[in-house]
Amino acid sequence: MERMTHERANGIKTGFWSPATKEEIVQRLAAYENTGLEPWEIGPAIEKAAKDAETKAVTTMAECIAGGFKDVLEKIDKEGAL
Repeated sequence: MERMTHERANGIKTGFWSPATKEEIVQRLAAYENTGLEPWEIGPAIEKAAKDAETKAVTTMAECIAGGFKDVLEKIDKEGAL
């Protein structure tokens, strides 16, 4: 993620600043708020999404392999041999 804010380092003021326009900041904030997640929920949500995607990929591969075996077994049953 590209940061839009930077910590002040001038020693006069504390907090953060941004060279971005108000419109850019508001749009980015809205996109974040639309996720419905709190900051501490984002990391676990990303990890869960990655695991779910991995599980789905493995399941799809297993289904393809099983489907291939099923086709071969059906052919053997019908023809008696390959």
